[in-house]
This record gives sequence, C-alpha cells and structure tokens, in this order.
Amino acid sequence: MRNRIKILLVSGSFPPIKCGVGDYTYIVASELSAMPELEIGVLTSAGTNDCHGIQVYKNAGSWRWRDLNHILAAVRQFSPDIIHIQYPTAGYGRHKMPVFLPCILRNSGFSIVQTWHEVIRGARCLRYLPAAICQDAITVIEPDYEFQTPNWFWKLATRRYLKRIPIGSNIPAAELTASERELLRRKLSGGQERLLSYFGFAAPPKAVELLFSIADPKRDHLLLVCELNPEDSYHSTLLEIAQSLQWRGKVTITGYQGHQRAAELLAAADAAIFPFRDGATRRNASIMAAAMQGTFVVTTSTTRSGYIPGEHASFVAPGDIEGIRAALEAHSGERAATPSLLAGDWKLIAADHLRLYQEILRKKPTC
Repeated sequence: MRNRIKILLVSGSFPPIKCGVGDYTYIVASELSAMPELEIGVLTSAGTNDCHGIQVYKNAGSWRWRDLNHILAAVRQFSPDIIHIQYPTAGYGRHKMPVFLPCILRNSGFSIVQTWHEVIRGARCLRYLPAAICQDAITVIEPDYEFQTPNWFWKLATRRYLKRIPIGSNIPAAELTASERELLRRKLSGGQERLLSYFGFAAPPKAVELLFSIADPKRDHLLLVCELNPEDSYHSTLLEIAQSLQWRGKVTITGYQGHQRAAELLAAADAAIFPFRDGATRRNASIMAAAMQGTFVVTTSTTRSGYIPGEHASFVAPGDIEGIRAALEAHSGERAATPSLLAGDWKLIAADHLRLYQEILRKKPTC
C-alpha cells in the first residue's frame, strides 16, 4: 500500500450543478484532501468546476453505457486504493450504468465504498440491487435507516460493512457583524415585525404552502430563498398566493443564490421554518444551513418534539400549524449562543471517512 491512500470520489453532480449531493461531495473532497494520509480525486460530469488541490476527472458523456470506457480510463489513470460512489445524484439521471459500475469496478480489483444519501425502498430496491451486492462498505446518513428499508434488502446490502456518517451544512456561516445582520434584516423585512425564511427546493413534500398559513401578513414578511418556476404547477400555486392581495408586498422570492449570499439571507431572518409534510430527517442540509447561521429553526418531526437548546431548534408534528406558531412566539428573533449541533462538523465527518478507509484496507487481503 502507498504511503498515502488514494481515494476516488464518484458523483454524477458537482458544483456548479445544483445538487445537494454534489455540494456534499465537493466539501468532503476538500476536507479529505487536507489530510496528509490521503490523496483525493473526483470523477464527475462534464461542465463542473475544478476543486483546488484535487484531481478532477470530468466524464464527457452522460453516464450511459457508451461512456463506460471513458470512465474506466479515468479510474485507471488515477489508480485509486478505494473508489467511493455517491447515490443518488442529479447528474446520473435515470441511467442504469451507474448502479452497475460498482460490480464492474470491484471485479477489476478495486475496493468499493458507497454512500446512500436517500432511503432506498419499494421498486428502487430492485434498481439499486446491483450496487448493493457489489461493495466493501456502505455509509448511510439516517440513524434509523434500517427501519425504513425492506429487511431483505437491508441484510443483503449490509452483509459486509456498514457505517453511519452524518452530513453537515453545505452553506458556510455568514460573515456578518451584528449591525450588518440587523441592517439586512430591516431591509428585507420591509417594515414588518418579523422576517421568516424558508430555504431549499420547493416541492410538495416540503409543504412550502403552509408558510402562508403559519405566518401572519399583518406582522410577518416571508423570505423564500428558493427558485419558483411559473411553469411548474406547484410553484405556480405558491406564486399565486404570494401575489394575492393578502400577501402582496410581504413576500420576497430570491431565486437561486450562491452559498455566501444564501448564508447572509438566512442569518438575517428571525426564524427559518421547514414545515415538511413527512417530518425532517438528518439529511436535510437546508435545515443545517439555517442552523449554521445561529438562526432559530422550527421544523416538523415524527420522532422529536419540543425545543432543543443545544440545537436552537423546535420540533413539532407534521401539519401542526399551531405548534409552529407557538414555537415562533417563544423563540423567534433569538440567536444561538453557541454553534448549533444541527449544523454538523465537516472535520469530524472527514475523520469518520478516514477511519472507514483505513479499516477497509486493513481487512483487504494482500497478495
């Protein structure tokens, strides 16, 4: 084995492609590359950014079978000790080749790690079956992942090595002084008493429409840090409500924002609300982004309830509008005295990766 362990991270998405897993891969690659024990490479899609100090191999195709030779050539060029594949990403699309890639690479003698960023259930179990059976280790984010996955699939996928590694905020902490933050809050709130924010993709499971029932147009200004496309039926409904007589002039829709600007907007808010229909999970990076700013967070959960001081966050049952309102009355405008435990720590996350890689190589037979 070389003095430095060579790790090739594989992700269909990478900045500037808008994908949480792509952002995750970029941050993990950056943190791992700072470790003297590791040499990091990234295999990703064309049209993505370079990562300072990291070898980035850009697949010129679209993750179809016809692109396989190009991918294998990049793998051979980097010659990794371990290949770490991220699932799913927007860049893979619905192409089948990425889920067969672990079998092809493992058959060529490479050690394979996979991170599953979403729970795999239903028909997706059959889709991801080739990947599940061809790996040396799987990492998951959810602490109760096994209870959300069919038992047969879970046992098959975890028969070798399983490790739970959390994620952190994809958005950095805003570099604002208290006076700068207050000035921005006043500017955004338009004279309203409270500035209430939402951040992330707008989709029916996020229940963004509930914000208009939770907030009070007589005292609140809604700050939606997201993109709304009028050609999307759900987005069109949100835009219609925002432009109604009751809410006109009291809603700001920012469109897509870069990481630093998104951080500043979240930092300026009195509270960030995430009324997810099925409850928040440990992989909701948008919630972590708000927590990273010290902003009070209120969200829904099926397993947690009440205010958690160390996280500066309140949890209520999905659909509990009155519970969210009560949490806002109690804590809106308060800022975390210490870093929120919700935000995650990327250095600890990188250290977990390093320990996993070392364990896999210790167990790998030598010849």
